[in-house]
Amino acid sequence: MRNATAVPFPLSLFQVRTFRVGIVGNLATRLGISSIPLLLPLMIQIAYKQSAVTSGWIIAPMAITAMFGKSYVIKILDKFGYRQTLMTNTFVIGVLICLLAIPDIHTSLYWFIPIIAVLGFFQLYPVYLDEYHFHCRP
Repeated sequence: MRNATAVPFPLSLFQVRTFRVGIVGNLATRLGISSIPLLLPLMIQIAYKQSAVTSGWIIAPMAITAMFGKSYVIKILDKFGYRQTLMTNTFVIGVLICLLAIPDIHTSLYWFIPIIAVLGFFQLYPVYLDEYHFHCRP
């Protein structure tokens, strides 16, 4: 049986408003960004009646910009700082996810490509921000 006193952080932290807001924001952002590669192709197949190949290629710009974006993460963090980058990144991801809700059934599939490309670039930041904040910088 585990020792009940060996907790990763005290539960009293949830009484701090900024901690609660940070946890909820982090959870919403990570769930939102993680669901895009699954739900967007599914929507394209069902609502737009496209093949699995077409819906899969719609997600390709996300992977491409994520690969190229890796080289810019540390530069941006060094220039703007952890807090500013975290807040801006979360806001941009939220706006981009909301933009995915705008098109209707008659909207061209090309509407999604620039949004997905930019989303691929910004999806890297939550992972690298954690690593940067806790491991790379004093």
